Amino acid sequence: MWLWIFLLPVCLAEANWPRLSTRSSQAYRAERDIALDIPIDQQTPFGISANRLIFDVEGYTADSLATLSNVLYVGINAIMLDMYWNEYTHRWQLCPAPIPEDATANSSETVKVSWQDKTYRCQPSFADSDVYATLRDYIKSSNINSEANVVQLILNLRSIRNDTVVVRTNTTGNRTVATRPAPTSLQTGMVVYQPKYMEVGNTSLSGPISTLNSYLYSPRDLNTSVQINVTSNYDSEFPTMQDFMFNMYKRTLISAINTDFRNTSRTYNLSSADRDSIFFYEDSGFTLNDTSEFVLESCRKRLTDVFDSNYYSQRVHTTKFRTLIDSNEAPLSRDDAHNALQCGYMPVLNASWYPADNKSNISDDYTGRILNRYIPYSYWSWGSNEPNASFVNKTRIALDQDDLRTRDEDDDDDNDVDNPFGDDPDWQETAESQVAEKCVAMKQGGWAVENCYNKYRLACKNTRNPFEWQLSEEIASYFSTNQQVCPKNFKFGIPHSSTEQLALRNFLNASQVIYPVWIDLNDITISGCFVDGGPYAECPYKRAVTTSNLIRSIAPSAVVAVVILLLIFYERFFLSTPIHSNRRRHWKRVINQYYKKNDYEGVPS
Repeated sequence: MWLWIFLLPVCLAEANWPRLSTRSSQAYRAERDIALDIPIDQQTPFGISANRLIFDVEGYTADSLATLSNVLYVGINAIMLDMYWNEYTHRWQLCPAPIPEDATANSSETVKVSWQDKTYRCQPSFADSDVYATLRDYIKSSNINSEANVVQLILNLRSIRNDTVVVRTNTTGNRTVATRPAPTSLQTGMVVYQPKYMEVGNTSLSGPISTLNSYLYSPRDLNTSVQINVTSNYDSEFPTMQDFMFNMYKRTLISAINTDFRNTSRTYNLSSADRDSIFFYEDSGFTLNDTSEFVLESCRKRLTDVFDSNYYSQRVHTTKFRTLIDSNEAPLSRDDAHNALQCGYMPVLNASWYPADNKSNISDDYTGRILNRYIPYSYWSWGSNEPNASFVNKTRIALDQDDLRTRDEDDDDDNDVDNPFGDDPDWQETAESQVAEKCVAMKQGGWAVENCYNKYRLACKNTRNPFEWQLSEEIASYFSTNQQVCPKNFKFGIPHSSTEQLALRNFLNASQVIYPVWIDLNDITISGCFVDGGPYAECPYKRAVTTSNLIRSIAPSAVVAVVILLLIFYERFFLSTPIHSNRRRHWKRVINQYYKKNDYEGVPS
């Protein structure tokens, strides 16, 4: 019973959000820090559609912005936003339906509107500028080194088509409005009716973006900025995440896709201001796929193919901002989303419904329950429910013949046998007495925390090619990784991007390696602060104060203080200085001699 209580909050600290649990926060920060030297076009965050998971459920109203804010705070770094060009009013709006002019006189009132056989709850005053303001407020509140991140906002441009509306009038005067085009000829009793709609939203696509101020990275910045840190073998025109956030002080960029946007005489024409502010996928060469295009099947095949590092070098040169959007026909499961991330894609949840805690109903808590299920699978780096150092050492082996699975919730059962193979002296030696669950190993499911005293092979990265991997010839504990155990021109390393991780997984599978291998990541110095650089690397966010360090720092001053106290004590009680002891008698004698020489009788005149 107690085990369930501790395992329940996998993702969220509280049922009503709004902060990550300790485990997810550690995983989130570790992945970000490792990828700081990777260009932003090769970053692959986890994304959702704000329309499908928030606004369609809670309404297109200002009240739903609180949920959007919570989504950002729990580490969702990619948001897709459907923007509708209303061909009736020639404005961009968030509500998927045109709002009749007589629906309400109060623009802040929420009204129900129907369009294309669907009903929506919309607030006429609710606009994209409100979304940008929410994003800006989140960026301001998280604009510190330990919490800053890059947020990608994808605008999905769509059309509210101005199709002729037909009104059938019967003998009673009642009429039925249809949103389909008019027939080629009108029947008796039918008339063409052109309704009037509220002019809500904005006439410009890029105008409201100014709300984001200096936090926005635009195509104009791409053309004028100079890169400071260039990562070899990536050679991207985009800055690294380090430069983006901490040198250029940017936090977000906006891109747009227009696969559902039709070109007619009523279509919105992109302005130069739009192209200077927004990256359009087609014009910018961004990679866009949907789940019906067998992307995941192709990735699974790649994992079992012959390892070729040139494939991965070519990939980062020819593709950028790789995006995989699901749909109602092919929604992404948790495992699918995790596989997409590990294959170097940014998955975006865009289906209308996902299973949430075995409940089929969509309620106000729908978004939180969905994210509670998906966030443990939302990292390209970590295995699901990692980092996890709460299990006893003997269950850390956790090997199956087909996969290196994560620990089950019943892994505290001493009767379980997780490893049918046992230790192999060429690949693994499990420590029996010493336990330090602070080091990270690579498994088939991703990174996992392991006992530092276990002995595995080391993942060795080529010093000139981050997609070229080898293994050490000998097994070693993590504390021995600072020694030269990798082949020549290779160094103990860690994948810094999802593509590097894909290359390592491909290499391990091609080499038929089923055992964990050490990668360069640990939280030895500060618990929960995962860093690379070997077993003695320091946490950049908190100074380590160990017992030995504390003794070294205070010992000199403590010794000096003790010596001074001893000297004072000795001088006060044991030392007798002549000048001190004779001082009173000396002055008394001098005064008496003076009075003897100058003694007067009577009263002076």
